[in-house]
Formats: sequence, structure tokens, C-alpha cells
Amino acid sequence: MSTCITVELSPSNIEIFLNTVTTRDIVFAQDKFTGTGSQTTFATANKFKANSVLVFINGILVEKGAGKTYVEGGALQSVVFAAAPAGGSAPDEILVYYAIL
Repeated sequence: MSTCITVELSPSNIEIFLNTVTTRDIVFAQDKFTGTGSQTTFATANKFKANSVLVFINGILVEKGAGKTYVEGGALQSVVFAAAPAGGSAPDEILVYYAIL
């Protein structure tokens, strides 16, 4: 718990607000996968908070949601791609960042 002091100044007034702020530690994780050309579901090492996932394919942030590049798996421990990331001699590199549940 910490205390936040806010001071607002105007030509005729000085107001001081004192607020108590409760903080909670959030731990983030990163998993790295390699595309196979056929695999569409990739399990993360940890369960994650809903809507905390960011996915990069070959360094490019991709869109999440129905009809987009991927969705979060129902058990909050996987990402499911609409189409399998490329495999073969030039496989896609997949980085998944998320807040651990």
C-alpha cells in the first residue's frame, strides 16, 4: 500500500488530495515457439490473465480476436491460430507475452 499526494494549483486556490493506493504485483512471462506449418494450438507454460496476451510472429504484433490471427484458448493456457504459422526451412518465430494468472 502506498500514499499518493496530488496538488492542484490555480490562481486563487491550492488543493491537496491524499489518496491511498493499493498495488498488486503482476508477473509477466514470455514463451517462444517455432511454427510447424500444421500446428495451430500452442500451450503456454503458465495460465494467463484473460486479455493480457500479446503475440508476435517474426517480430510483428498480430491481431487477436475471432476472424483475426489468433484467439486465447478457453483454459487460458494456450493461443489458437486461425491458420498454422509457417514451418519448413523458414519457420515462423512466435513470441507470446502474457500476465501470469
